[in-house]
Amino acid sequence: MAKRKATPRKSGVSAAPARGKASASARAEAKPRAAKAAKAAKAPKLARQTASRMPKSKIPKASKIPQTPKTRAQSAKAARRSRARGGLEVPKAEASLRQSARTQGSPRTRQALPEDERAERTPRSTRTGSRVRLVAGTLGIALVAIVVGALVLSFTPVLQVRSIEARSTAHIPSSDIIRLSGVGVGTPLISLDREAIRSKLAQNPWVRSVDVDWGLDGTLRITVNERAPYALVVMGSQDIAWYLAEDGVWLEPSDVKPSGEVDMFTAALDKCRSDGLLLIADVPQTVNPKAGTKTTDSSIEGVLAYQQGFSPEFAQQVAYYRAESESSLSCVLMSGVEISLGAPREIDSKEVVVQALLAEFPNQLTYINVRVPSHPTYRRLDSENVAPGTGVYGADDVVPEEEPAPEGEAPDLGEGEGSPEDEGEPSGVPYGT
Repeated sequence: MAKRKATPRKSGVSAAPARGKASASARAEAKPRAAKAAKAAKAPKLARQTASRMPKSKIPKASKIPQTPKTRAQSAKAARRSRARGGLEVPKAEASLRQSARTQGSPRTRQALPEDERAERTPRSTRTGSRVRLVAGTLGIALVAIVVGALVLSFTPVLQVRSIEARSTAHIPSSDIIRLSGVGVGTPLISLDREAIRSKLAQNPWVRSVDVDWGLDGTLRITVNERAPYALVVMGSQDIAWYLAEDGVWLEPSDVKPSGEVDMFTAALDKCRSDGLLLIADVPQTVNPKAGTKTTDSSIEGVLAYQQGFSPEFAQQVAYYRAESESSLSCVLMSGVEISLGAPREIDSKEVVVQALLAEFPNQLTYINVRVPSHPTYRRLDSENVAPGTGVYGADDVVPEEEPAPEGEAPDLGEGEGSPEDEGEPSGVPYGT
């Protein structure tokens, strides 16, 4: 162990006062340095506390930040290190200064800023969002005011139904139209629904379409377009006939009834002649009409297809149809000629063939089969002395005695569809004489 070397003391000289003066002066000089060091140590901590509250856009440049001797030394050292590495490193001192500059965004600093400078520092997105919220709020208030005003006015006499105008039709009186509409006086105009009114009126089978209109005067106008009877259908096994519209909708039963020696077919034929309707007879027993519903029977649909597919000139010559089934449809012309049509196919071709035969043998044909229009067959009277008969609506239906057709007059199709043998002799059909 090394021994401490003793320092000789000078005799007669006291060293205590000198040490006391030196220590006092040293303490006096060390105090300011300690205060500066403590202040410098607190600066980074304060910067870290306020850095998160200041946006990066508010950080001033490093050239405008006041620097202490210590930070200047750090900046110089970092700059030398950056130059030595090629200028790619950001000086830590500068980053520290930027962090410490966030203190300018503290509440105390913001309060010290002038009003115009604080407006300039407000982000543009914040100002735009404020304007959008203001406009949206204004529009929302205006919309609520309009809705509330409309609701208030709808329950005042100004916007209520004051009167209802409805014109009677041939089968629907005006009182029934108003009742079926479901609208009464005092109903708010804002609650009126055109489609709902049309749907309610469509419950009546005679209603084809409805026009609904109203004005600010409180008048509701309802116009009903009515269906017209198109055909009279005589049921096969019942003494009852139904009216049928052109679109195939059942309307209602007719008042046609047999009486005395007049059977149902003859009574219905007279009714169709007086009212200008088409007669459909001998329909299947499966047909079950219901008012307001559309027919789904193929035989009746076939009759409508033929009548609407014929030309208007030829359709007017048809007196009635027999609709036992779809494949055996036939019609009788006003002249009394029966035409076997078959299923509703090639309607135009069948009409052309019938018109050609009627023109070739005027007042001589009693039966034409055009089930296969490319191979028609017919029966005619073999006499040159033939005058027009009384037809279907004649007073005296005289059936002449037929003479056989000359050999080779009608093509022989043999057994099968389109030959007269398939049809047999017409039953109950008036012939022209």
